[in-house]
Amino acid sequence: MSERLSRMERHGRSHSNRTHKKEVASVATVDIEGQREQEKEIMDRIQQEEAEYVMSLSRREQAATQSDESLEDLPSRRELYPSQRLKLTRWFFNSLLVVFVVIMIALLWWGISDSPWGQYYDNVK
Repeated sequence: MSERLSRMERHGRSHSNRTHKKEVASVATVDIEGQREQEKEIMDRIQQEEAEYVMSLSRREQAATQSDESLEDLPSRRELYPSQRLKLTRWFFNSLLVVFVVIMIALLWWGISDSPWGQYYDNVK
């Protein structure tokens, strides 16, 4: 058995396969009518399930619209939890303005005190 057999040697030629196909074809024509009835029953069942599904969807939509109406009564998240960003930004820019004004006053005082006008006032006193 060490040598490999060809496909023809393994299976041979069978003419019975051709006659079997003819028998299957004649039985298939008879079964087509039964299949058509089954397909019709299946289609009726599918249409009925689709109608039930559409009804359940309409019930869900009604429930969703009712819940949407109750959600509209609630305040928005922005109103419930206001952001501190605007407040912090305002504090930051106001503190920058105060620092700028303080530095300007300090520089003006320092510049006048070392200038000839500042020395003039020291001599007059």
